[in-house]
Amino acid sequence: FHNLKSIPIDLPHIDHYSLWLVFDKESTAQCRAIIQRLAKTYSSVSFTPHITLSGTPDWTDKKIRSAIDQIAKASSPLELKTTAVYCSSNPYQKLTHGIQTTDQLSALHQKTDAYFKGDFAKKSYPHISYLYSRLNCGEVAHEVNSIQNEAPQKIIANQLVLVDCKGTPEQWRILFRWKLKN
Repeated sequence: FHNLKSIPIDLPHIDHYSLWLVFDKESTAQCRAIIQRLAKTYSSVSFTPHITLSGTPDWTDKKIRSAIDQIAKASSPLELKTTAVYCSSNPYQKLTHGIQTTDQLSALHQKTDAYFKGDFAKKSYPHISYLYSRLNCGEVAHEVNSIQNEAPQKIIANQLVLVDCKGTPEQWRILFRWKLKN
């Protein structure tokens, strides 16, 4: 299990599994540098750079892993372009970088819903979060331009990870990884 260590901060507790798209080494390093800089500056939490692909059905772990095996086998790495950086009132989406929806990403959402037998994929506003925080946007808005300049213009998403998002981010655990190589 992989511990996403950080400084405890006042974020909402959640309790579910998430399926994340994670990136190649270069994209991860670029995004992680921004996340770590912001976490240090704003006494927030550091976390694995990712795009949340979906939630999961209320199934056994074995059945969830079996479905993700099928999704991974039917999927290839994705080259995705970033769009604009935004600030929102959602603590888990305080500073985010939009991801341009492609036919490949839409197909992955469809596969995920098909193998999970329901509407689980996060189809609206795919993004990379850079800061988890309850700060007001006015307190961090000046970061938007610097993130836009520092962040990758494209990323390669080449893995799926199943994450146990129980509690706050410092308690979240990566349970399993799948490489996309179709």
